[in-house]
Amino acid sequence: MTEQPNPVLPQVILDEPKKVRLHPTNILDEKSQLEQKYLEAILKRGLVISGGIGCGKTELMLYLIKEISQLPHAQVRVYDIVGNCRRLVNYGFAHEPVHSDTKVINDLKAKNIIFDLTLENAEERAEVIKILTKTSFNFRLKAYKMLNNFEEFEKFCSILSVVEEANTILNTATVKDFWFDYLAMGRNYKMTSIFVMQRLADSSTKAIERLPNFAFGMTKGANDLLKIKNMVEDYKMWKILRQKNITPNKLEPYEFLMFIDDEIFKFKLEEKDLVK
Repeated sequence: MTEQPNPVLPQVILDEPKKVRLHPTNILDEKSQLEQKYLEAILKRGLVISGGIGCGKTELMLYLIKEISQLPHAQVRVYDIVGNCRRLVNYGFAHEPVHSDTKVINDLKAKNIIFDLTLENAEERAEVIKILTKTSFNFRLKAYKMLNNFEEFEKFCSILSVVEEANTILNTATVKDFWFDYLAMGRNYKMTSIFVMQRLADSSTKAIERLPNFAFGMTKGANDLLKIKNMVEDYKMWKILRQKNITPNKLEPYEFLMFIDDEIFKFKLEEKDLVK
């Protein structure tokens, strides 16, 4: 699927909140399948997946990639850090290795693609991710001026970028200005991301508040739990979560507390849905 120009859309300048606020209104029953409306919500507004070692966040990431990539209007770009995503080749993904001596990156127009970042230096990996994301962001930012028909814009694909070990780019100490622009305005040009991280507490609140959807896996760290609790705006809602025994510190592997739009539910990833 090729890049297509987008129409002129109003730029949105967001005020800086003091903290991320989650304000869901409905706590739903446990789910083992995600309906299309949730996949569409993630494609439209992005997602943060966080959790401790062994919680299954990589498997959740792969499940979501597989499901969203099947949507005809979705273009998925996966930045693979440790080789977990190579199995997606079995689902029709193009595979593009990126080494320290790589000069040209091909297949930017493939519908779904894995960028296999075999780079040892975390800063170098972060820079490659930034360059590739910024290239598409700037292209759409400039090209959308060629159109002024919103109905035509709606025909274009949505680009979903998936980043493992996202703390390398969203860390409070290292997050760069481009990511704030991308997270604030990217969805205006149908560009969003799934960020996967182990320690939510290390991430920039200013950055992650741009992504209102979250999936919290099994979490034991006190700082991470406090950050999640502070993100829930309604104290009564957190109390209900505790009564239902579904706060992140009570979850089992492959269980996730998901905040999607205005809904909360526990999602359990089944063995049959794992990406082999």
